[in-house]
Amino acid sequence: MRRWIALAAVAVLPAIAQADSYNFTVGASSTSAWNLTVNAPFVVSGDPRSFLIGNYDATANPTGTRTLVGLVGSDNGLNNVINLSAGGVSASGSSGQTPLHPAGVFSMNIDPAAGTIVMTGLSLNILNGGQAAVGAEVSLTYPSFRTRQPTCTVFGGFPITLPIGEGQITGLVASQAAEEDAGVLTPGGSGTYTFAIPFTVNLLVTATLQGEPFPVEPQSLPVVLTGTVTLDGATASMAATLDISNQQTQPGPLAMDPMPFTEPLCGGGLLLNLQLASVAVNVSTQSNLVAPGVRTCTAVSITQHPANQTVDAGDPAEFSVQASGSGTPSYQWRRGQTVLVNGGAITGATSATLRIDPSATTDAGTYTCTVTNACSTRVSAGGVLTVNDGPVCDPDYNQDGNIDQDDVRYLVGVVAGGDNPTGRDPDFNQDGNADQDDVAALINAVAGGGCP
Repeated sequence: MRRWIALAAVAVLPAIAQADSYNFTVGASSTSAWNLTVNAPFVVSGDPRSFLIGNYDATANPTGTRTLVGLVGSDNGLNNVINLSAGGVSASGSSGQTPLHPAGVFSMNIDPAAGTIVMTGLSLNILNGGQAAVGAEVSLTYPSFRTRQPTCTVFGGFPITLPIGEGQITGLVASQAAEEDAGVLTPGGSGTYTFAIPFTVNLLVTATLQGEPFPVEPQSLPVVLTGTVTLDGATASMAATLDISNQQTQPGPLAMDPMPFTEPLCGGGLLLNLQLASVAVNVSTQSNLVAPGVRTCTAVSITQHPANQTVDAGDPAEFSVQASGSGTPSYQWRRGQTVLVNGGAITGATSATLRIDPSATTDAGTYTCTVTNACSTRVSAGGVLTVNDGPVCDPDYNQDGNIDQDDVRYLVGVVAGGDNPTGRDPDFNQDGNADQDDVAALINAVAGGGCP
């Protein structure tokens, strides 16, 4: 069978902006402002409940204060519980004129052509060694009682408010909940783009009150990272804002360790034993993040696409792509929507060059190649394969551009065993033999009678 492959010109498309990946590090010029309020009412009924008691201990603190119930009565030498009738702990504070300087990392896959930006691995230490102190106070209402060491009558029945020192935020960490989150990228000119990425952040707040841990539950919150990113080859720069507002109420009862304080009227040493009915925490941060980035992966760019081909059934066909980008890309060829696999006539289904040998009419169609690396996936333009059912009639046997007796003389010489510079198959009539019948068939075709 005469074998030939007619190839169209190779298609080379102009380069466009591609999806590259960058690692960003939150810079020292980033700032975060914060606000915190805490309200925790006391449990004042049932058991357990909140109460006052002197700090007396017969062994550890025999000179400590004892508390006695009521305004009158004998001293039985005991240290009595004074139940609270109302009260709570509150704390509040803000960064004021002293913002925090957060630290953190994240990665972005940025695709200007598709208008997408994908964020992974955001971890932001908002506190980052900074100070976040809040003033704390306790409001108490208790009945009248007496103390010994010192001897005093403490009149109650009305609320008093006492400062109990500082609370301290010891940790404030925001991290991305999902493996990745996608947002919208909008061109802004000169390689700069604006973006918005909605995602869920896990917020972990740790705090102490009077040096003791204060319960704040971790929270998952919906937020949006907005800002601009400027791409400059192997580097990028990002300026973004992230506002987090967390309001939570943790139900009780929640026990706190005994809290010492000095009774304000008589100076007795007391212990405040607290059962919190609930803890309501409102913490918010407003972060302005400045982050330089370094490109870690250059996206795939297909520089040569498959070319259209026409072959005879039984002839081989090949499609090829050329691509650039980081790492070693993977390839996957398809005919239409059918994923091709190696076997039978197909080789190179997962390489840069696909070969079909021999081809059949059922192989006709549009062939594309999906090229993938660590940060991108690109699909080539389609190359169309046309498979003719049988040979194409071409009586110009000597390939000189003319159909005449020179073609007949050429075939006579080849059938007789002479040279065949064009490589044409002498079996012109395709009967399986190269003989005088082929010469007769070619004479008929030259005379205008058509191919066999």
